[in-house]
Amino acid sequence: MGLQSPPALLARGVAMSQQVKFAVAITTPIAEAVLAAHKPSPQGAIALTRAATAVALLSTTLKERQQVGLQMNGEGPLGELYALSTREGAVRVTAHNPRASAAPEGEVGAVVGEGRFTLIKTLASGAPYRGTVPIFTGTVAEDLAYYFATSEQVPTVCALGERVEGGRVLAAGGYFVQALPGAPEEVLDVLEARVLALPPLQDALMSEAPVALILDGLFGGDYEQLERSECAYACPCERPRFARTLLTLGREELTRLRDEDEQITLECHFCAAEYSFNREELSALISGAK
Repeated sequence: MGLQSPPALLARGVAMSQQVKFAVAITTPIAEAVLAAHKPSPQGAIALTRAATAVALLSTTLKERQQVGLQMNGEGPLGELYALSTREGAVRVTAHNPRASAAPEGEVGAVVGEGRFTLIKTLASGAPYRGTVPIFTGTVAEDLAYYFATSEQVPTVCALGERVEGGRVLAAGGYFVQALPGAPEEVLDVLEARVLALPPLQDALMSEAPVALILDGLFGGDYEQLERSECAYACPCERPRFARTLLTLGREELTRLRDEDEQITLECHFCAAEYSFNREELSALISGAK
């Protein structure tokens, strides 16, 4: 199996007289796994961590056997950014060039660039639903809120943050709030004012009780946690899966690879695990290839 992180925390519930729903994620272990797997630049680390946290939050909206993907195809040097989570909170993320940097160095939007933001929900039936909007800022959180406002017409607040110092992740996480049907404008106005008055998310994430600090700041005492669960960086890659990938190349291409190299090595894009196949193993695959 591929990389598995220690568990991170998810909490979901309703608030403001049950007129909004929320999710909060404390994803520091996932962010540490991102750094271990991708060895990203500082900007890449932020983009990857925020995308992973975003799909962890979105996993709380799924039903059994569903999964959600977040894809950002920007023109910046990071290239395609893709994160995926199952309903059970198994998260993974990758980018075309995770070590990319761009000026100004402190802004993740600079490394993402302009392009397309796509949310992909795979239903239990296997049929995917895709919604695409232009990348709004490239900061991930604002892009997610913009997507829901424009594509699904659901007022949404999202904040994602992290503190990375000296190549270490000290804290990571975020929150996600959506209006429920029938929520009046006054409730949304109050929520907006509270969001603007919150201290920096980094400060809450570094506190001893980040979930309570975030929820109290957003809703006062008017909220109910319905569920606490775990999420984790969990890559399902395994050797048999890569062997099946090689089989899709066909007999002729496999024969060429076997004759040219002592062995070939494939790397998982999500966790950097490597799987090597020597000539004898390639010969066995050739026997089974069509």
